[in-house]
Amino acid sequence: MPGSGIVLGPDGTQVNPQSAWGEWGFPEKEDLPKGWRGNVVREELIGAYVLPKRKLRVMLGIEAKLGSGYWIHLSVSHAKANPTHKTMAMCKKLFIGENREAIAIYPPANRHVNLNDFCLHLWSPMDPRDRTWPKMEKTLPDGTLSI
Repeated sequence: MPGSGIVLGPDGTQVNPQSAWGEWGFPEKEDLPKGWRGNVVREELIGAYVLPKRKLRVMLGIEAKLGSGYWIHLSVSHAKANPTHKTMAMCKKLFIGENREAIAIYPPANRHVNLNDFCLHLWSPMDPRDRTWPKMEKTLPDGTLSI
């Protein structure tokens, strides 16, 4: 619950926020490439980062979702345009991790939430073994990957 210092687990009970982190962690100042600035409020599992030169803003948090565990939530925005695929891939690598899977969700209209016209989101389960979506890629007879 941002702002309260209290974090509820997927079952609705209060938990120690840092117990949700596992091996993942918020990037520290020294982990950020040149030009990035950031601030983390660990008690509330929220981080805010900016890359002023590119007018790029990133919000990063850990959220408990009922029935589905803890998720890393990455929001990436520009002031006047949606982030490109290249920008999203760079932010995913930097803030979620190069070797973690992440998804973008396009819900039906009745569940769509839009607080910023120029913001895109990625989600990744805190426990990488907790994969709640199917593996979409397949291996072709020649050994190449396809979807």
